[in-house]
Amino acid sequence: MLMGGHSTLTERQLLSKQNTKVAARSRRDGEFADGDTQDWSSCSKSVEAYVAGLEEGIMETRNDLPAETRRDVAETLNHVLAIVSDLYSQTKQAHWNVRGPQFYMQHKLFDEVAESVEEHIDTLAERVVQLGFKARGTVRQAATESSLPEFPTEQRDDLDFTYALSDRFAQAATETRKGIEDCEVAGDTDSADILTQISRDLDKSLWFLEAQFRAIGDGSQEPTAENTRFPQRSMQPAGR
Repeated sequence: MLMGGHSTLTERQLLSKQNTKVAARSRRDGEFADGDTQDWSSCSKSVEAYVAGLEEGIMETRNDLPAETRRDVAETLNHVLAIVSDLYSQTKQAHWNVRGPQFYMQHKLFDEVAESVEEHIDTLAERVVQLGFKARGTVRQAATESSLPEFPTEQRDDLDFTYALSDRFAQAATETRKGIEDCEVAGDTDSADILTQISRDLDKSLWFLEAQFRAIGDGSQEPTAENTRFPQRSMQPAGR
């Protein structure tokens, strides 16, 4: 690459130069005896390992979790990050475009549940970086990695967006709980705790959404905004 008319050094070249400087200082200070190639070899291998880690996306950290654990957990968290980011954008889409007699109530509700999702995005991304990896948090990355279906472009009746969001919040909660299990198996209880809080909030938002079309009382009374044009949607948990 060129910058200001001069060639820039690659990461490997920079570390190689640093490697040479470390060796020079060490020999100058008597840290390595003449002919002591074992210590120098160890230093060189350490630098090479660091470079290899950079090439794999691993960043240097003193976090004591094993590298394999951190790698597996980071993948899990990035997957949930994509789902949560996608869920947030879909919920805002519903918030902006909802129409009908219940507009104001649903407009406010969708905004509130969107905020409950958004507050976890930063925590997820930062945890990935704390583990020594890169967070994949752009809109395009989320769209590529999220398992959520695309949000409907048309609202067919008063509760259409509410049903659509309920499905997606349920699926996101299910995926998050799978992530909790993966983190626990890997041995990262801290990341499991983060996902546990997310799953609680997703369940709470799902409760708020489903309350809009649940039967009242003993079930004999119909919801106030009955869907008469389309068959009743299933309320089975996502993925079943």
